[in-house]
Amino acid sequence: LKRMFEGDNHAPAAAPEVRIINFSIGDPVRAFHGVMSPLARLLDWLSYKYNVLFIISAGNIQGQVIPLECNIEEFKTKRQEEISKYISKALTDNCIEHKIFSPAESINNLTVGAVHVDSSSIPDYPAMVNPFDCLHPAIYSTFGGGHRNSIKPDLLYNGGRQLLYDKYVYE
Repeated sequence: LKRMFEGDNHAPAAAPEVRIINFSIGDPVRAFHGVMSPLARLLDWLSYKYNVLFIISAGNIQGQVIPLECNIEEFKTKRQEEISKYISKALTDNCIEHKIFSPAESINNLTVGAVHVDSSSIPDYPAMVNPFDCLHPAIYSTFGGGHRNSIKPDLLYNGGRQLLYDKYVYE
């Protein structure tokens, strides 16, 4: 950033006109638990110093297992509306696993999460379940409170749909 806005080694600033910077890196080891991370504080300071906006990813979770109250075959016979309600409740009940990743708790910047939406068609796969039939945060996207209980992410955008495989749900 110093090289972009101030220059370095007697060279002029490389990109002083830049005002938005994509920072889509989240640290899953440092989920937000009430204290802002050093990286979030650094990005807040840099955004102020250089008058830029960082677009920050809320973070993505992979391989999450969702417990079922019935066997998978019975679960697949439920109406899509029932499946969506069940998955929503399971994610809400397990929200501790969905905490935003550092530096998504940044205050002066924009944190973006994913919505379970895309423009592809979903083929009928017998070993897969579509978790949502309506607009809903993606099952892999993190969410939750930020600094002083601010709502994070600040913005949701189409992130693609993730179907659930049999191996990600269990009895």
